[in-house]
Amino acid sequence: MPLLNLILPAFILAFLLAVLLLTKKNKTPADVFLSAYFLVSAVIILLAYLEMVNRNNGYPWPWLMHASTPFIFLLGPFMWLYTRSLTTQHFRMRLSWLFHGLPFVLMLALFTAKIYARPTEAKILAEQSGSFRRDWTYPFVMVMIAFSNIGYTAWSLWLIKRFRGRIKSWFSNVTGRDLSWLRFLLWSALVCYLAVSGLYLLNTVFPVMPYHTMQLTGYTVISLFILVLGFYGFRQGNIFASVPGAVDLEHIPRPDEPEGDISSEEEAFVRKLLNFMQEKKPHHDPDLTLDGLSQQLEVQPDYLSHILNRKIGMHFFDFVNHYRIEDFKALCRENRSSKYTLLGMAMDCGFNSKATFNRVFKNATGLTPGEYARSVKPG
Repeated sequence: MPLLNLILPAFILAFLLAVLLLTKKNKTPADVFLSAYFLVSAVIILLAYLEMVNRNNGYPWPWLMHASTPFIFLLGPFMWLYTRSLTTQHFRMRLSWLFHGLPFVLMLALFTAKIYARPTEAKILAEQSGSFRRDWTYPFVMVMIAFSNIGYTAWSLWLIKRFRGRIKSWFSNVTGRDLSWLRFLLWSALVCYLAVSGLYLLNTVFPVMPYHTMQLTGYTVISLFILVLGFYGFRQGNIFASVPGAVDLEHIPRPDEPEGDISSEEEAFVRKLLNFMQEKKPHHDPDLTLDGLSQQLEVQPDYLSHILNRKIGMHFFDFVNHYRIEDFKALCRENRSSKYTLLGMAMDCGFNSKATFNRVFKNATGLTPGEYARSVKPG
């Protein structure tokens, strides 16, 4: 079976990735959780592979039947822990999080009572006849797997969404920091989980394909997921490394409607800030951060953040990119702009990514950079 031949290499890859992450220098908690995820994946894939070999060869190892299933309940928690450790500035483990392993323990107990402890002949007969699918435990386990995989994936996506909002309080350029790769991967996984879980549940009511075919399909999807996750996850660094430990991004207030009451001191600082942006153009530095701008203005980062979020009503990210966009628009209105590419002008204004530039400009103006440039082209 061609797909079966893909699963064993996936086990080797997952195991090697786990070892590489554990032996990595200066490893972070995220590296440890990702290593645990790969190690559990390696166990699941190996057991699944042996289950299929066992089935295809007349069950010489009956104890392997359905051995991989309980371990699936560890994948969601470890992915959630990995995402949480990546998206939390001051990450600390909590004892209460051990309860995330409770579904695995309960499923292991259920499988021991309903399958593992049964006589060998009865287990093989149930497997060959497919009668195990008529027991209440089969749809119950399928629903719980779907709930676990989909629930933890959705939870991880929510963590990333919250994180992407927070880092805009510090960075003016979030490319490479906003976990777009993990967000895309989790959305892809969510679609796959919905499709595979739906197929399993549908097959419970209307048996349209053998159980082993569905099992093989599901583990092939897991194998491909590991391949992509390993490529990007191994390279992922510490996103908060450049944020001083004294600054807590978790407690920086979100932008709101500008407050009506503003002290004379704050009003004077706002004028200083706006004049500084116009005259010194610090936003032309593509790596400008809240800390960098606050040093140039000789104020504390939390004070600058307070002014931006509460008095101006903008994220640091949106505030800085507003000036980059205005400078780009000014260049487009000049006759000499025809000598330069749009991307070249964007880079001169502080953008360092074409994708970010296009997205930010379209969100701010409702036009693509090309559409705007054509609309103001002289003559």
